[in-house]
Amino acid sequence: MWDRIRQYRARWFILILISLAGGFFIYKAWIRPYAIFKKNSESVEWKFKANHFNKLKHHGKHVFFGNSLTAGLGAYLSGNASVSVCGINGDFTGSLLRRMDTILNQQPGSIYIEIGINDILAGLSEKKILRNYRNIIKKALRYLPPEHIILQSILPVSFKEGWMSDPDEANRIICSVNEGIRTLCGEYKVIFIDLHRIFKRDGRLAEELTSDGVHLTDKGYLLWLQQLTSFLPAR
Repeated sequence: MWDRIRQYRARWFILILISLAGGFFIYKAWIRPYAIFKKNSESVEWKFKANHFNKLKHHGKHVFFGNSLTAGLGAYLSGNASVSVCGINGDFTGSLLRRMDTILNQQPGSIYIEIGINDILAGLSEKKILRNYRNIIKKALRYLPPEHIILQSILPVSFKEGWMSDPDEANRIICSVNEGIRTLCGEYKVIFIDLHRIFKRDGRLAEELTSDGVHLTDKGYLLWLQQLTSFLPAR
């Protein structure tokens, strides 16, 4: 009798462990990423910025879409009247997909997109990120010819702590997603700029180009601008 009770206890213990492991996986893979995405895309700042950009005139301009990295680029392009920088801090591929239409309806001359690091650090799957990228490209192609759609690879990272437990794992995912973006660009005949290759040192974001392992210094932004000189007109 006691042997049977011990067997039942062992089985229940195993079932509990499996349930806990499954619950953790669901939280990490679905609940946490969605909660972060929802929090950012429904924040007062996100809505204010999206509405602000929608009210600006973008017809015929070079429009830059992205997150805080792109927002920071605005300071270096502010003197160029042919450019509109529409980056929002904390933006995700999914929230960018939601806010593109109003600006694209104004018929910009071209668009530049650099986004995805927030998705990766929040734990969104590569499959979901690339599905969003595919939908972003397909949406853009309804308004622009492929040669006027420029996708830029996700930059490497070099943080030590605070963003993600393992920066090497983050960089592995970044490389994998970038390969997926490159493939999508080839499939839809849009332009791909490999910023990742330019900014990488020993597999990570070069220390002299970043302020915190994710965001860029002046030197980093100037290097970025150098990669865009053949696309953008002089000020």
